[in-house]
Amino acid sequence: MQHKRDRLVVHLRDYSALLSPIRRVPNDVLCVIFGHYCRSYKTARAPVKLASICSHWRSVVISTPSLWSNFTFSSVPGLPPRLPLIELILDRSRQQPLEIRV
Repeated sequence: MQHKRDRLVVHLRDYSALLSPIRRVPNDVLCVIFGHYCRSYKTARAPVKLASICSHWRSVVISTPSLWSNFTFSSVPGLPPRLPLIELILDRSRQQPLEIRV
């Protein structure tokens, strides 16, 4: 009986996440919010962090080139540049004008 109750609690938690208000925010509004977030942090990892929240946010972030067009890289002496991250940014920014600071 306890096992059945535990399973129901898990299902209720999962379904309540589906009803969360953030899931009803239109993609264009999410893009504006994400843009403010990325501009305020100005790091190459900002859109990567947003994309790791859930699959829906990931698809919105990946499909919004403007989120990938403004970055500051801090270089550490003795360490190679982060080429995979730079390639990812160049690929996802598509035709957006880039502003990259090192």
